[in-house]
Amino acid sequence: MTEDHGEARQVQVDVAIVGGGIAGLWTLSLLRQHGYNAILLENNSLGSGQTRYAQGIIHGGTKYALTGKLTASSEAIAKMPSFWRSCLQGKGELDLSGVRLMSEHQYMWSTASLTSRMAGFFASHAMRSRTQALSESERPVIFQDKQFKGQVYKLDEPVLDTSSLVSALAEMNRNHLVAIKRLAANDNVLRVTDIDGDNYSINARHVVLTAGKGNEALLGVFGKQLPKMQLRPLKMVMLRGGLPEMIYAHCLGASVNPRITITSHKDSNGEIVWYLGGQLAEEGVPRTDEAQINEAKKELANETDNAVSVCWPTKLAFAPRLANRLLKQIQEQGISASGEQVLPSWSQPEVAKLPWQEEELWS
Repeated sequence: MTEDHGEARQVQVDVAIVGGGIAGLWTLSLLRQHGYNAILLENNSLGSGQTRYAQGIIHGGTKYALTGKLTASSEAIAKMPSFWRSCLQGKGELDLSGVRLMSEHQYMWSTASLTSRMAGFFASHAMRSRTQALSESERPVIFQDKQFKGQVYKLDEPVLDTSSLVSALAEMNRNHLVAIKRLAANDNVLRVTDIDGDNYSINARHVVLTAGKGNEALLGVFGKQLPKMQLRPLKMVMLRGGLPEMIYAHCLGASVNPRITITSHKDSNGEIVWYLGGQLAEEGVPRTDEAQINEAKKELANETDNAVSVCWPTKLAFAPRLANRLLKQIQEQGISASGEQVLPSWSQPEVAKLPWQEEELWS
């Protein structure tokens, strides 16, 4: 329901979401699917924050079991690949059949020193359904070199293109996305100026913050200081130049995290780019750029109150679980769905470019 009132147009919604990454977009889609009149506010491009730097891996928990035993983390995420595959086939919670699948599976390789220790674990009953040991002829080309002495496993965990995922979720919700340049709040009344300079007074029965790192500043807008955000900084590395093939793989290490995680993409010229994460990215934060690049080269030889929910996205794979938890919380607070309402024709945000699609200086 909308009505003109002075300079600011009045808008009434059930839920206002602030932050247009995967978590916010999935939550918006799920709420609308359940009849809630919900909108999403974004002051940048969609997916321009944490989503933009995600590797697109739909984890099934295998990497959390690298110490040789299943953990609570590995079991919590074990069902997510099949959940996402149903959506990618158009049969799941959301229809993601238009999202580009980069790879049906990933690989995991071990160095010679770890092969004997891990072989028994990956052959165990608990892991046989998730992994498959590959013979030399079955391996990707880069692991068929005679100098390679380790083992290679195929993981039943897909990799998707995050940009096409953002685009698909945005397309489901077109007029429910608002590109803003200013936001102020008085309880659950949001005073918004969109990128065209039009003013809106949005009265929301509930507000959800899914802006990742931006939640810290947003809490101040709502007159709050808590909850404090737990930062997990990463320093990713991109590699290009005559790479032999597209590859999606993890290198086993001695800890819970892989020593290095590789996903492959194409830059604006169609050249293969390897995007490197894992322990390399976690431990690389204090390193200089040059030191981090050298290290990469070496490796390759929810708190809430009654009105506002604050969410920090973790794994891409967990975005649907986060959205369902928020839906349940909103329902438990007695906020019923009012159904679709006519909304203004406001400005809508664009989808962010991914890092390897930009014109950057490569060293």
